[in-house]
Amino acid sequence: MKFFKIKLNITFKYLYFVIFSIHNQLKHKKHLLIRILIYSLIILIYFNIFRKVTNNSNRLWHIAITQWIIGSNSIVLFYIKNDIATNRIIYYSLKPTSYIFYRFFDALGESLLKIFFIGFFCISQVYILTKNFPFNLFTFSFGFIGILAGTLLFNSILMFLGLLSYWIKSINNLIFLNLTCIFCFGGLIMPLNFYPEFFRKIAFFTPYPWILNWPANLITNNSSNFGYEFICWFLWISFFMFLNLLTYKKIQNSNK
Repeated sequence: MKFFKIKLNITFKYLYFVIFSIHNQLKHKKHLLIRILIYSLIILIYFNIFRKVTNNSNRLWHIAITQWIIGSNSIVLFYIKNDIATNRIIYYSLKPTSYIFYRFFDALGESLLKIFFIGFFCISQVYILTKNFPFNLFTFSFGFIGILAGTLLFNSILMFLGLLSYWIKSINNLIFLNLTCIFCFGGLIMPLNFYPEFFRKIAFFTPYPWILNWPANLITNNSSNFGYEFICWFLWISFFMFLNLLTYKKIQNSNK
């Protein structure tokens, strides 16, 4: 009974991390407003480009959704990098809660708030520009789950890059490589269906389609393979969370 009580208390602590992160983000509203402004400018630029080359509003919706996910990711990479640089990571290792799960749920709270606000502007702006909302509520609800899932996977990858800063003093090249992979393999600008077959196969050997292409495809194409795609997403996020736990364990052993 005592064991379950301890586990329940730890669970509530992780929930508190989510709530605290949301509250902290609300205190720094200007950062969120800057993201929304940048997001709106990107959508406006692509709207003017697509208006000259196509009448298919789904192309703009695809861009809007992928940019929505990119704009909603946490800056957890820099939190972890700072913890390592200032040796605060040793302090966190003394707490009963896992540092990795603390950062994961803290990033979840940050992303939830961004998803809500950026999503509101996403739907409003694209609808105003195109005068079209070609999705039913059921489809969009599944798509929203995909957006949250893609953001969590992206955050998990960023956590891994942040942990690598313990051994690599400058991880700028890794950040650039990650962004390049998002662009090439994630379907940031266009759906992976438009890619050459061999390149599409390569892309699906990486986690990046499950960050961007899957959520966008759920909404714009009403994808019917939600179960299979969700399993793929789950396996990838489990892999990166395991990798993060293993990497953190190596950091702890290095400090002994």
